[in-house]
Amino acid sequence: MIKSEENQLEYKSEFCKVNNVNSEISKFVSTFKRFCNKEYGENIWQSRSYDHVIRGERDYREIYEYISNNPGRWVEDRFYQGEKCE
Repeated sequence: MIKSEENQLEYKSEFCKVNNVNSEISKFVSTFKRFCNKEYGENIWQSRSYDHVIRGERDYREIYEYISNNPGRWVEDRFYQGEKCE
């Protein structure tokens, strides 16, 4: 199905709005991290993390399940030392 020119322009406009929001969020996060690192005198952020854009219902469910079930897997973690989480 070919979208009308009006629909294509509307899509591009919405896409640009999303990109602008993402850009502003990235700037904020970057500034916040620099501020915190300066306050603490060292890098306090996890070095091996990544952002992931949720692209659909299945993706959302998988991420939700991972986050929801992750605390229950703490006792299986190599860093677990027998302490209880409250």
